[in-house]
Amino acid sequence: MFQIKADQISKIYHSQKLFEGFSYDFVSPNIYGISGFNGSGKSTLLKILSGYVTPSDGSITYLRDHVHINVEQIYSHISFAAPYIELITDGTVIEAVQFHFNVKKRLKNMSNQGILDELEIASKAKVKELSSGMMQRLKLALALCTDTEVLFIDEPTETLDTKWQQWYYQKIEETRANRLIFVSSNKEADFENCHKVINILEYK
Repeated sequence: MFQIKADQISKIYHSQKLFEGFSYDFVSPNIYGISGFNGSGKSTLLKILSGYVTPSDGSITYLRDHVHINVEQIYSHISFAAPYIELITDGTVIEAVQFHFNVKKRLKNMSNQGILDELEIASKAKVKELSSGMMQRLKLALALCTDTEVLFIDEPTETLDTKWQQWYYQKIEETRANRLIFVSSNKEADFENCHKVINILEYK
């Protein structure tokens, strides 16, 4: 079991309060939705929960089977897909996939080429030449197919057409077992498989 405990966290950027007093005990295996309009603080909350950003107030605690994990070590336990997380663009798609899984462990019964075949992206295509939709589904596939206990997904279907939205919904179901998953979005359809949806606007 993996837990992330948020205790009265707040975040202020340039004198602007995004949210305050946020507390919740997130426990695997569950999917939690974070809702709110663009600019409301959804992405910032994900960054804080994942250890990428420090809260202005409050604290975050990470526990794996009730054993404390330092924030400096949390990277090895999480995968993250978001519009603002960039892929390495100097090279081909297969090189980007190989690099990723040299650093992170891949889920069983999956191969680098198999992932690309599923995405319908040519392995020798240049990453920098991918369309926004191709780039998004590559980011999603890398995160979903990484063997981590915690998964953060920000705005998953923003640049996906109907076919690939359905692919994403199916893929998250296929890979959700035993995981703690966070999905941030302003689309109701992205929350259909969530255990609970939290509206960040309640903490303004």
